[in-house]
Amino acid sequence: MPSIYHVTVSTYIGFASDASHYYAELIFHDEKGKYTRVELEHPISTKEAISLNKSDQGPKWKKGDMSQRFDSEKSAIDFAIGEFERLSKPGDVLLRGNSACADPQEVLSGPGAFKARGNYLWKQAKKIDFYENHPKKMEAIYQHWVGLLKEYGVS
Repeated sequence: MPSIYHVTVSTYIGFASDASHYYAELIFHDEKGKYTRVELEHPISTKEAISLNKSDQGPKWKKGDMSQRFDSEKSAIDFAIGEFERLSKPGDVLLRGNSACADPQEVLSGPGAFKARGNYLWKQAKKIDFYENHPKKMEAIYQHWVGLLKEYGVS
């Protein structure tokens, strides 16, 4: 049965005056059904090492060191997609969002038709601000989302 992986991206930008990085984690159930959370780490570039050494006030970092800090939201997402592709099996899907949320979420990777239909539903839900302004419309969108998950056997 195909599995759902979730990627969440977080940052302290806007909360801490010197914050400038993003963090990402993959959440999924492993092959034994165990809830698994992986904080993503990537090998840093020379440019990132120089930047980290300036911000961390010391020559600690070098190219190739592993870091949980990503310079942009896009780089965190791109890395998460790569990790999903490495860890997943055919038919699995990667959603961007909270694993506790049942509403449509952005589909970052998965079977083409599932991704297209899922992202259409996610965009429709986003357009009406989910349940905030149009609960009846959102309920209909949600029912289509549940149907899509069932159709693909994704859980």
